[in-house]
Amino acid sequence: MPAKMILKNPQQIDNLLEKYWEGNTSLEEENLLREYFLLELPDERHKNYTPLFEYFAEQQKEKPENTTGFSTPRKPSPVARFLAVAAAVVLFSGTYALIDFYRQRQQAREAYENTRYAFRLIAENVNTGRREVGKLEIFDHTTGKVFKKK
Repeated sequence: MPAKMILKNPQQIDNLLEKYWEGNTSLEEENLLREYFLLELPDERHKNYTPLFEYFAEQQKEKPENTTGFSTPRKPSPVARFLAVAAAVVLFSGTYALIDFYRQRQQAREAYENTRYAFRLIAENVNTGRREVGKLEIFDHTTGKVFKKK
């Protein structure tokens, strides 16, 4: 449909408005409505819609304000990037050092426990050997009495 034809026929404007409120208009049809209400003198029965389309046109011209309180993100400087990378390296190397330190402490603890266990076994065997030597001394002393050493 040609634009001038739609703009002159109130019934077609009504049909277009109905499609607009249902959300079924194309961008071209919305532009036709915008032109009709902003550039031309609308028909008497359509004058109620004029302030609405004027408001939409006004809002489209305005630049939105930053109401969130946050500034727009900036590209980080090379120094900031370097510091971020350096911080990451320090963090990862520190974490690795702590894990390595903990692993070494665990290994030292295991070595200490293994050494204690080995010394306990040695002590038990030495004590068993002393008891047996004590029995041999009694046997030697007894045999010495029987055979009276000269």
